[in-house]
Amino acid sequence: MTTSFAIGDEVFLKSGGEKMTIEKIDETDVSCVWFDKNKKVERNTFHAATLKKAPTPEERAAGMAAISRSLAR
Repeated sequence: MTTSFAIGDEVFLKSGGEKMTIEKIDETDVSCVWFDKNKKVERNTFHAATLKKAPTPEERAAGMAAISRSLAR
C-alpha cells in the first residue's frame, strides 16, 4: 500500500489530537513527531489509514475566503 504522505507533511489522527509532522514512512507505517500540551516532544508510529493531512496555509486561506464570500451574499 502506498500513501500520499511525504516526510515533512503535517497530519492529524482522524480521531483528532495534536498536529504532527511526519519524520519517516515505512510501507503502511508513518512515524510522527509533535509537541504535547506541555511543550514536550513526543514520537509515535501510526498506520497511514489512521492519519489525515493537515490543511496547508494556502488551503486554509482559500477556505476562509470562500466562507467570507458565501457570508457576503
